[in-house]
Amino acid sequence: MGRFTRSGAQWSPYEFNEQTSTAIDVVQTDASLSPHISKALLNADNHAAAAEALANSNIIVLENFEDPDEEWEDEEPVLSRPPTPFSRAPSPLTPLTRSPSPSIDSAPMVSASVPGYKHRQSRGHKARRQKKRAAEAPAFGPLPQKRHSQGYREERPHKTTFRAINIRSSGNGGWNGPRASRKSATTRRVKELLDNGCRLVEWDGRDTKLIVDADGRIVAILLGRPEGEDWDEVIWEMENILEAVRKRGMNRGVLKQKDRRHRRGDFHVLRGGITKGPGQKKPGNLAHSKARRKLVHLITSNFHVGRIAGFQSSGFARYAPKLYEYYYNTLHGLYEKQPELEQLFHNSIFPTASFNLGPDVVTPEHLDMLNLPHGMCAVTSGGNFDYKRGGHIFMKQLNLFCEFPSGSTILLLSGSCDHGNTPIAKNETRYSMTQYAAGALFRWAAYGYQSATSLLAQLGGEAMKREADGEQAARAIDMLSKLSELDADREAVFARLRSQNML
Repeated sequence: MGRFTRSGAQWSPYEFNEQTSTAIDVVQTDASLSPHISKALLNADNHAAAAEALANSNIIVLENFEDPDEEWEDEEPVLSRPPTPFSRAPSPLTPLTRSPSPSIDSAPMVSASVPGYKHRQSRGHKARRQKKRAAEAPAFGPLPQKRHSQGYREERPHKTTFRAINIRSSGNGGWNGPRASRKSATTRRVKELLDNGCRLVEWDGRDTKLIVDADGRIVAILLGRPEGEDWDEVIWEMENILEAVRKRGMNRGVLKQKDRRHRRGDFHVLRGGITKGPGQKKPGNLAHSKARRKLVHLITSNFHVGRIAGFQSSGFARYAPKLYEYYYNTLHGLYEKQPELEQLFHNSIFPTASFNLGPDVVTPEHLDMLNLPHGMCAVTSGGNFDYKRGGHIFMKQLNLFCEFPSGSTILLLSGSCDHGNTPIAKNETRYSMTQYAAGALFRWAAYGYQSATSLLAQLGGEAMKREADGEQAARAIDMLSKLSELDADREAVFARLRSQNML
């Protein structure tokens, strides 16, 4: 539950110290993702080699490259970017009434009165305190304590036929997902999925459900939502800021109609964070125009969005601890090597986020081929729609689709498992926020913070590359915790991270 300050304001960024529910339901399948992970890992270097050849050539990467995931380029760090205010207490809660649209552009700007000296001084002290706390806070937020596990119980598992060893990659070291098909994407409807024998997982979006494969490995997490009466307000605020940013961007010509259609659907998207894409010589911040950067900052500086980011990250740590440790060690080293890289949310492990601005976010069946094949993508849904009829999330290799209510969060293997949404009604709205990590970041770190070309040019480079690539498939699959070993994995991982002065 949220805590209260002496002033009476409720404070809770929904990080690791929040229980998502008092009961956990386990959906066990006979499926296995392992062959898909292995295939994805086998194909990864083909994509990496092509990207590296592009980076080493004199070819100019066009701004409007056809894949929206690959619009990254090197840029100078933005010095004036303030930290995400995830630690700031929200205003005291007041009854809210829905308005048909946000008021960013609809109302004239009113000049506020100039604050007095004491007020300005107090505000300055508060800003300095927040800056100091952010600097002293552990990287990516605090770790769960053992006491936070009390009150959870695990119910009988529900199996899929999938196995994690089937997880696919794009080859040559296995750092990216497999190449996506160029055929037109399809939006799956509920009746079609049921007729094809796909299993429906009913879910109220509150209690945690774990999807495990035939070997008992956790391959998807229906995380739910934090306990606390104000989470509806948090989601409402996310919806409002995404809608407001979309309208502002369209009114000012920053978001163009032609940008709506892409491989993931027909809606505007804004992205922020870091990655390493084709044409980049090293990892960098996502390049934006000044106007577009302001839109991204409006979202990432929103306190409620920061709470969602922290909750997504905490669920990742709780149910995929070994994978979380891999992210932590890799990204912590990367940020130290390149201080110019901007951490999007200081209470989140994920380096990159996408904000799907609505108002009717429905993604056709697709694969996020640039993501780490065995990495988790966190998705939080918002909007006003009937989750019994539409907005489900479909996971092809698991042969199931799940109800996905507004306000709830799901984590899935988006780089190796084809997924998408079922359509919603015309008069309904849906928004979403996702966090994820590009596989190229992990390859760059594993090669000693350099490209494969640079590594191979060194004496003994081939042997070093073979060692870095190694049995990537086996290592990747082992990072997905088995349900029976989850408690032991948590204890071992969190002890190691705490020994690194994370707390």
